[in-house]
Amino acid sequence: MRKLFSATLAAILISAINVSSVLASGNPYGPYNPYEPHEPLPTGFGDTNTFYLVALVAFTVGMIILAIAKDLKGKQSAV
Repeated sequence: MRKLFSATLAAILISAINVSSVLASGNPYGPYNPYEPHEPLPTGFGDTNTFYLVALVAFTVGMIILAIAKDLKGKQSAV
């Protein structure tokens, strides 16, 4: 149960990172930069928070299914 809690907490913390702040783009206020500002490709997601929320839910559900399967296997082998 502790590993499940740790994994869920890690997934929440990773999804809480603001990804838009690490996109590659030139510094408009710094020295000369030969690169154009980065514009992400249109993926159909208006906001990436929806994607990360769905990924977090899928990960959590998968971990719960694995925990239940492991518990049932342990009960079956004990009999």
